[in-house]
Amino acid sequence: MGMAELARRVNRTAVTAVLALLLVAGLAWAALPGVPRVGVNEMDEPELEKTIPITKKGSPRTVLQLDADDLGAVGAGDKVEAFAEVEVSVTCLEPLPKCVGKIYSYSPRVEAQLVLADGDGRNGTRVGDAESLTCAQNLPNRNHHCVLYLHRTETLKNAPNCAPRCSLNVVLEASHRKAKDGNKLVIGADKDTYIQQGKAAISGAVFEPDETYDPRLIKTTERLKKTVPVEREDTREVTVASIRLDDLSEGESLLIEARAVSSIGHLPYNVLSQGQIVISERRASSDNHGIPLSVVSNNGKVATANGFNCTQGASAFSTPCTIQKGGAVRILRNARTHPNQDEGPRVPLWVNFFVGFGEEYTTGRTWRQGDEAKIRSVKLEVRRFLTPAQRP
Repeated sequence: MGMAELARRVNRTAVTAVLALLLVAGLAWAALPGVPRVGVNEMDEPELEKTIPITKKGSPRTVLQLDADDLGAVGAGDKVEAFAEVEVSVTCLEPLPKCVGKIYSYSPRVEAQLVLADGDGRNGTRVGDAESLTCAQNLPNRNHHCVLYLHRTETLKNAPNCAPRCSLNVVLEASHRKAKDGNKLVIGADKDTYIQQGKAAISGAVFEPDETYDPRLIKTTERLKKTVPVEREDTREVTVASIRLDDLSEGESLLIEARAVSSIGHLPYNVLSQGQIVISERRASSDNHGIPLSVVSNNGKVATANGFNCTQGASAFSTPCTIQKGGAVRILRNARTHPNQDEGPRVPLWVNFFVGFGEEYTTGRTWRQGDEAKIRSVKLEVRRFLTPAQRP
């Protein structure tokens, strides 16, 4: 074994030992100089509630959490940048097996707020402004499913009351003046016999005040597809934007955001619109298996798969509709052919943003083979925070 190889293995052993100590201390991730500390909720079903009550004035509930061990210490002067998304569903428009709670026909106002708090607390230091929408319940322009997406940044002038150990929480409430006891908003999607979850995500980055950050910005507005098929039974995953990343190295952080504007005005029905971001071995692939499972936090998933009903008429999501996604991820190992052993040639990985569309409520002609949604524009942006060893 040569001296260079010996030094590399000794250095890797030392880094592993340091990370192990940090895990024992309750810090899941230690950032390198110039790299923000990133926390990611990696649970398959991160939602903390299956439903929340709809009340006249709103009854806040914590529905999503990035716990203190994942986020790491926060204090005065830190900048917190957070990404969160949660799908909600209005239900019980009429008596059906999937009805959850009591029937209602109104469209509730739904509001989501990011807060730094103790545990799953609802009160704490706000991270940016709230996000709100009215999730339409009325036909023919019923949203049914709605997605609240938050990308917020807050510089902490003072230490939060929960400091240094704060959770990053999404606090959600639903309200309407006609609300009655038993009216509920589903956190996820209402199915015939159950509530489907795993449609929410939360991640965050902490920037320290005495550190200098100079990310490499990579972005594209190239549309890989100008149209995407609308399916009758399910949605087909079609990549509309992609970015290649070379020489990904252990210790990096990536902050990623995507947007696609779609149009369905030429179709005679509403359309379920879905999106997701993954890191893949191949361009234009929706598959995160293989190397990304070992190299990227959350198994290569940047943003979760969820969606909303894009409607022909006025609603929270009326055509043209915007799909927004984003998230922060950590690079856990060097991107090589054998990442777990840190062996083999370096390989590129791809950030892929894909969408899918399915037929929904119709008042006239139904779905036909060949129906498509138009992709008016796309934007995919990656901020790549390199390790000190990678910088010039």
